[in-house]
Amino acid sequence: MIAVRCFERSTPHLQHLSLVGGCKLDFEEHAVQGGRPVLEGWKNLLTVRLESLRGARGVGTEIGRCRKVQKVGLNGGNMPVLDADVLAVCRGVEELKALGIAKCPYVSDDSMINLAQFHAHTVTHLDLRHVVNLSDEGLAALAQCHRLQCLLLAGADEVTDAGVEALMEGIGRSVQYLSLEGCVKLTGNAIWSVAIYASSIMALNISSLSRITSSSLQVLSQRKSSIHHPNHITQTLRLLLVVGCPEVPNEGIFRLLDDCPNVITVVDDWRCMSANKRVYGLEEWAVAGEKAWWEDWTGWEAWLSA
Repeated sequence: MIAVRCFERSTPHLQHLSLVGGCKLDFEEHAVQGGRPVLEGWKNLLTVRLESLRGARGVGTEIGRCRKVQKVGLNGGNMPVLDADVLAVCRGVEELKALGIAKCPYVSDDSMINLAQFHAHTVTHLDLRHVVNLSDEGLAALAQCHRLQCLLLAGADEVTDAGVEALMEGIGRSVQYLSLEGCVKLTGNAIWSVAIYASSIMALNISSLSRITSSSLQVLSQRKSSIHHPNHITQTLRLLLVVGCPEVPNEGIFRLLDDCPNVITVVDDWRCMSANKRVYGLEEWAVAGEKAWWEDWTGWEAWLSA
């Protein structure tokens, strides 16, 4: 266990705090025992990353004391991060730009509502992977975040096509990197919404969506999605991940590549796609170094320097 008292010394010039994995840190217990607020003297913190820690009760209240914090990472299932923690952060900090709460099973739509209420005009990066209680109500709140550039929704089992449509109508002009991987209720209608509203999107992950078909990809490659909504994806999209989509045949991928000359596509196994230089399998994708580009952009290293 890390002694919480080791944080009590005022360090006014420190800007980044990072603790990842394994150790135990309990702010709430420290307060019960009469300790003063842990991060009270850390006036210039900009980034707080406390991920996969054991315990860490009361973490939101502590981070909320650091008014200048802009980027907060609380990813990891070992930490009992609650809606109350997210609310404390949202209320406390002045300008939240990035929030990571992936694999936090106790976080719900209430956190999205509070985030939009306090920081709709500042937040640009959200990591909500495997936030299992996230639903369309939460997406409707996030639609107010008109500066959102990177949104990871992987594994949001309760999200539906209607929720994605409401979300994209709000953030379509700003979002550049979007992951819908493993959102099992989504169909081609969700892809239609992305095609209609996402005018700046560069990377799209629709892997493990068993209900999308080749016609879903055709929407991405059409020059016009509708008379009133021109499709900009053919000009902006650079990366499409279509791994684990059994209903998408090779012909659908080839048609997309023909219509979108700048797109690189990642599929289960590139060998089934002959020798097309813009198609990668998962293993080849990693070897080529392209996977690092995607992970760096959506990961914390990029968030720190954004």
